[in-house]
Amino acid sequence: MKIKLNVVLVGGTKRAVATLKNLILREDIEILFGIYMPGYEDENKYADELAEISAEKSIKYKICDKINQDDIQSIESLRPDVILGIGVWRSMLSSEFINIPQYGYLGLHGTALPEYRGF
Repeated sequence: MKIKLNVVLVGGTKRAVATLKNLILREDIEILFGIYMPGYEDENKYADELAEISAEKSIKYKICDKINQDDIQSIESLRPDVILGIGVWRSMLSSEFINIPQYGYLGLHGTALPEYRGF
């Protein structure tokens, strides 16, 4: 029996779309939930595309700008192994949220950190 890694996907942008498409193809990964940020006006299309792909694959998701206490409780109840952050997220993520998964929160960033950190 093959064990699946349970993942929550957080973020937006073109990179997140490509990542979601690739994760869906993997037999060793189960995407439990997606939290997608619309970002700036020119980035909205990626949140919409993430939502469309999620709906097609019966992956539950939410589009929002901030992760609130209800979101934290919902994600805790899913018991993810990993939260994977890809692309845009422009609000502070609480340590409570980041510490939910068994193996941690893995955030992918397009530039060197902390020098080019944003929000």
